[in-house]
Amino acid sequence: MGACISAEKSLFDRYQIGEIKVSNRIVMAAMTRLRADPNTGIPNDLHVQYYSKRAKAGLIITECSAISKVGNSFPGCGAIYTKEQADGWKKVVQAVHAKKGKIVLQLFHAGRAADPNAIGEQALAPSPIPIKSYDDDGNEKN
Repeated sequence: MGACISAEKSLFDRYQIGEIKVSNRIVMAAMTRLRADPNTGIPNDLHVQYYSKRAKAGLIITECSAISKVGNSFPGCGAIYTKEQADGWKKVVQAVHAKKGKIVLQLFHAGRAADPNAIGEQALAPSPIPIKSYDDDGNEKN
């Protein structure tokens, strides 16, 4: 967004972010909700309800959405690597658009933080060196 907003502009003024024209300058930050089925990653009616209720924000950035099973670290996040998952997100987008809102999908890959135990197989990441993890007392587990 570059330059500071001048004193003549408010958060409620229209704005353009690249090719996206928004009704105001309020951007809803992403929050991972983990409400999808942990086995399928398909966004559901909870996603539709959550995001459509926030459609008055100028722009909504969705929760992280895994682009691959072997790059996910959050079972329950709404993923985007199957047709069924894409169809689930389409319902969300349609509900937000029906309320004149704008929404973008945040894509993610957990990289070396992907947990093989959570995804049921070895994670695909740029490094074979696992990320350090800690127990509840702060002691390194790896």
